Amino acid sequence: MKIYLIGLSGTGKSRIGKQLAKRLNCNFVDTDAEIERITGKSIEQIFEQEGESAFRRMELRFFETTLKPSNNDLVISTGGGFPCFHNLINEILEDGTVVHFSLPQKILISRLNNSYRRPLLSGNAELELKQQWEARKHLYSQAHIELSTMDWDKTKLESLAERLLQISSV
Repeated sequence: MKIYLIGLSGTGKSRIGKQLAKRLNCNFVDTDAEIERITGKSIEQIFEQEGESAFRRMELRFFETTLKPSNNDLVISTGGGFPCFHNLINEILEDGTVVHFSLPQKILISRLNNSYRRPLLSGNAELELKQQWEARKHLYSQAHIELSTMDWDKTKLESLAERLLQISSV
């Protein structure tokens, strides 16, 4: 079973992904953290030194060489733009179950407004977040499961885990 978590930055993909992996007894993979580990550079450094297109090629390469060929049970937290380039939305839809995490923009803005770890939200976070949402929502909406991570708790985790187990047994 492979579960891909997609959504804008700040929706809880990494935090909830770790909880979900533990609950499902799966390995957890954070694509951004893995790219940082492989390159020895932070995402911010990659964007600054090599540009966004180089980073997107790294995401594609990581998918093709590590995620897609894996036979392990995985919960995968993707970067916000991961499914938006190189036809990766279609690739992950075929490779596993895709869950779109969302939160109201007001909450995302308050979480991300001064975030130094978000290279695509370095200026006016509110405007940039709205632009990202408009550009990405048609891709995010293709997910197998849409889920608000508002007021996340153990009950919501259990509900998601049960739903994913049902899907994987079909």
